[in-house]
Amino acid sequence: MFTGCDLDINDNPNYPQDDQVTSDLIFPAIQGSIAATVGGEIYNYAGFFSQYFEQMPEANQYNQLATYTFTESSQEMDYSYRIIYAGALEDAQQVLNKSKNPSDRFATTVLRAYIFQILVDNMGGMSLYRSFAR
Repeated sequence: MFTGCDLDINDNPNYPQDDQVTSDLIFPAIQGSIAATVGGEIYNYAGFFSQYFEQMPEANQYNQLATYTFTESSQEMDYSYRIIYAGALEDAQQVLNKSKNPSDRFATTVLRAYIFQILVDNMGGMSLYRSFAR
């Protein structure tokens, strides 16, 4: 007779389930998404568009930005929008839904307002009412 361990291979012990993730674990992800977007992608776009940056002729990292040859299908600007909208704003909504602590909710509300400011300043006017009306 063969025996084995009682292990469900469909449950990854290293990846917590949604009900196990608390708001204090989600909050740093919001901050990281904001920092990566503002300090990374948006910083690069703003520097090239205002002509503070220029890459060396032998460099090929930012060719589309340096020569302004990107289109909607190239998704050059889409990456920062996805990180901030689908990442940080969705995480902020989870913190607001899960946390009962007023300080967590206040800090998340402030970060959420900052995220909306970033979105409007960089992407223009957009309808956000339906996105978070739950």
